[in-house]
Amino acid sequence: MRSIRDTYDLPRKPPVTIRFIGFMVAFAVAAPLLWLVLPDGVVTVAALAILLLLVIGFALRSILGSREVEQQPPRRPVPTRPD
Repeated sequence: MRSIRDTYDLPRKPPVTIRFIGFMVAFAVAAPLLWLVLPDGVVTVAALAILLLLVIGFALRSILGSREVEQQPPRRPVPTRPD
C-alpha cells in the first residue's frame, strides 16, 4: 500500500517557511522557560545567552543553507489560450 506522501507527491521535509516559523515559535517558548527554570546568577545568565545565540546560529544556518533556498524553482510555463 502506498503512503499518503507518495500518493499526493508530498515533499519529504516541510517547506523552509514552515521550518523557520516553527523555529521562531519554539525559540519564543523555550527561551522564557529556560529563564524561569534555571537558577538566577551571573554565570547562568551568561551561559544561557551564549547557548541561545549558538542555537539561533545553527538553526538559521541549517534552515537557510538548505537546498530548497539555493535551487531555482521549477519552470512551469503557462500555456497560452487560443483566441
